[in-house]
Amino acid sequence: MSQFETAILTVLRNEGGWSDNPADAGGQTYKGISLTQDPEFPGWGIIETAKGQPGFPQSLADNATLQQMIVDFYRRKYWQFDGIESQDVATKVFDMVVNFGPTGGMTAVQQAIKRCCSGPIVADGQYGPRTEAAINACNAQTLLRELRLTSVKRYVGIVLNEPAQEVFLEGWLERAVQ
Repeated sequence: MSQFETAILTVLRNEGGWSDNPADAGGQTYKGISLTQDPEFPGWGIIETAKGQPGFPQSLADNATLQQMIVDFYRRKYWQFDGIESQDVATKVFDMVVNFGPTGGMTAVQQAIKRCCSGPIVADGQYGPRTEAAINACNAQTLLRELRLTSVKRYVGIVLNEPAQEVFLEGWLERAVQ
């Protein structure tokens, strides 16, 4: 069965560090947590205090309390994939749900399952026993390939709809193919 402790390493690497890019609709983010979308994240106080200190933003990585808050946030808000048999698939699903949002990410996962695996699945954006069973019924490598392709298509679609987002495309595509 899959382990959060393994999957979170990939997500945190993909999410990077602190950013406040004007092209990013999420506004200020740290490790993928957006002030706009997650203002209740308790680490924002630590981040705001650190902004006035030398070494910001690199100094954030040395704050063990903040780093634990981030791990706890991702476990509580996004992780529910212990029952996925393939760690690689669980990590990819987790990464997609973090990056595309819980409903959008799960819908993308379910659409990928429909394209590459047999058996009925409803793309309702919800993770539950039927989706988990469908994931586990798929060949892991085939599903991973389809999840990667689904991610690439989604990122390219974002850029086609919002050309200003092209600044993020290279990083997104690197993330997609992992």
